[in-house]
Amino acid sequence: MIITSMTLVLGIWLWVKKRFYEAIWVVATMGTCRIVFAILKLLVGRERPVFNEPLTHALSYSFPSGHSVNSLTFLLVCYFIFSYKKAFLWIAIIGTFLIGWSRLALGAHWFSDVLAGWGCGFMWISMAYQAKISLLLQNYANKYLFI
Repeated sequence: MIITSMTLVLGIWLWVKKRFYEAIWVVATMGTCRIVFAILKLLVGRERPVFNEPLTHALSYSFPSGHSVNSLTFLLVCYFIFSYKKAFLWIAIIGTFLIGWSRLALGAHWFSDVLAGWGCGFMWISMAYQAKISLLLQNYANKYLFI
């Protein structure tokens, strides 16, 4: 819920700033990320680790770690939106590491779930960034969407 809320706030802020293409890119990137990797969790169906006294009770499957996928993707989206500022890159690196570590510390995921989540996040943001910088897509959006 936090990343979804932050995504919507960022998208609205970009829209208000008349950065329409980027607003759509942010919401589309994060929305499709959530959907694709939720489906992947269902397809893989890996059970979560079991402990006698768990610190958290997650109901969905374990692989890949959705927190790892979504946090890495969102933080790198922010890095690209805010003009490649080094501060956002460091926040992305440290934040992603801490969120992944927290999933392990809480016993919600296996280590491979977190690693796979980071890999999926890198894959997703790589494809989304290529779409963002595509001149063909930008020209199409400007011609047909933002008249």
